[in-house]
Amino acid sequence: MSTTIKLNPDYFTEEKTQEFLKDHELACKTMEVDDFAHLFLKYDLSHIDDYNEVLTAIGETMMDWKKEFRGTELQEVTSFDSNCIFCTIGKKVKVYRWSCLHTKASAPNNELLVYNQIAFMFDIKDGCLKNYGTCNAYLKESEEEYD
Repeated sequence: MSTTIKLNPDYFTEEKTQEFLKDHELACKTMEVDDFAHLFLKYDLSHIDDYNEVLTAIGETMMDWKKEFRGTELQEVTSFDSNCIFCTIGKKVKVYRWSCLHTKASAPNNELLVYNQIAFMFDIKDGCLKNYGTCNAYLKESEEEYD
């Protein structure tokens, strides 16, 4: 499964890149699959190779954490910069970590914070987004301190 969308060199202008990054940040604040699907539609990424695979990878991560029957509530979303350690070694990635509570779970599990995370790669050259995708292997936040 591909984790990167390779964009036509002229597809994103500097302005469009900044708008995409802002909208991407908003989608990451909710960690909702629909928000990422709307993002991909807004920027018309559907005609690009590997679009479906990247959106599916994001969707699988997003759908895994939220369970309606458990009363899942998003608590906090934080982010940190990291580096890829597998397919694009050393490439900068941005990791989003979120916590949630399963409020309908039985005690004491209804008070335990559950954490999930996903990393995104933004390949920006001359202010324009050239490639975008997810990263499956990256340094943890505590490992970044040793750079």
